[in-house]
Amino acid sequence: MKYTIPTYKLKAVCKKLEDLNKRIDGMEGQRIEYTVGISYQKPVQDVNEDDKEITRLVDVVDIELINPVVSLNGWSFLAVIEHNKNGNMVMKKLYDVEIPEQYWNSDTYCEHCNVDRYRKNTYLVYRADTKEIHQVGSTCLTVYLGFDASLMMAHAMFLNNLSDMMNREHTRMCRRAVEVQELDRFLKETIVWVNKLGYVSAKKARENNASLKVDEYGNGLYLTATGVDVWGLKYCKKTPEWIVEGLNDEHIDEKYNQIIEWVKGQEPNTDYIRNIKTLVERGFVTNKTATTAASIVGVWYAKQHENDKKEPKKISNHVGEIRKRMDFDMVLKTATPFESTFGASTCYRFETEEGNIIVWFTGSVNLEVGKRYVGKGTVTKHDEYNGIKQTIINRAKLNVVE
Repeated sequence: MKYTIPTYKLKAVCKKLEDLNKRIDGMEGQRIEYTVGISYQKPVQDVNEDDKEITRLVDVVDIELINPVVSLNGWSFLAVIEHNKNGNMVMKKLYDVEIPEQYWNSDTYCEHCNVDRYRKNTYLVYRADTKEIHQVGSTCLTVYLGFDASLMMAHAMFLNNLSDMMNREHTRMCRRAVEVQELDRFLKETIVWVNKLGYVSAKKARENNASLKVDEYGNGLYLTATGVDVWGLKYCKKTPEWIVEGLNDEHIDEKYNQIIEWVKGQEPNTDYIRNIKTLVERGFVTNKTATTAASIVGVWYAKQHENDKKEPKKISNHVGEIRKRMDFDMVLKTATPFESTFGASTCYRFETEEGNIIVWFTGSVNLEVGKRYVGKGTVTKHDEYNGIKQTIINRAKLNVVE
């Protein structure tokens, strides 16, 4: 019989088993043999301090009792009957022995003292050689069997504790546990996020933030890795409407399946590929693995556009005159949310057909990555970022080209 228990309870459980075996040795019975598996992690459901349902990852181990039955003088403990006016609960300990129908509806009668009085529980004992089954009260159990039956009672209680340990230890397990999110939901949210705002790797975010600069308007492009942003969606009081709409898109499942099949088809010849294949096999994401999980989507999208990178690289140049308005025709490449002295804002990074980079810091519009926009804007600065020239604009009036 196999039982799953929290890993931190293993030492106590093994000690209890050895204590039972010492008592069995003293009564010349058959010892309880058992094996212990390798500790692994299992998702369990919980609620956080805001009463939101979350999943946590707990360390558990399987312990298998090879001969879980204690048999003394030919008698074995068969079941505990929990009596109730609405019907009995029969908790079996010998799973290969059929319990007669009469005991599912029996009263609290003891077949030893022949007294029918109130008892919360009675006990069924079984003799294998004669196939006898008898219902006995706890106070009569030792007298009826002719030997100290407390060992059998202790053994029965031990098995009950093993069966219910995961439930009884739930709160304590979760205090030690790591919160997780389901991989399929996380990756689908990442797909929606990347479609609208583009992908930011953890490395790019670190490098950008290490050399963060703020312009004369108080704008500083502080980057957050896409995996961090998507992980945080779980804790929003209200999921952004565009995320909800994206998850309901009829093509989201198709794209998700393509990404999963791409991962499964990769040869595990690098540490990165081994890690993402493990994530897919596990089916869940932790806070520490969120950026790696999100990178699956980022890398997959990059693979789809490899042919674009084979074209001659365009060089970005400054355009327009400072403080002058001009016409623009450009495609939105990335949209990066950030906090400025004026509150929440977004850095929109466009590219013209000539390859010129146009940057607009604003919190007043909601534009979509990949769309082409035309309109007017005022040139405020000729800047350079990571060695690439870019033109900063404001007061833009743009229309999407369908």
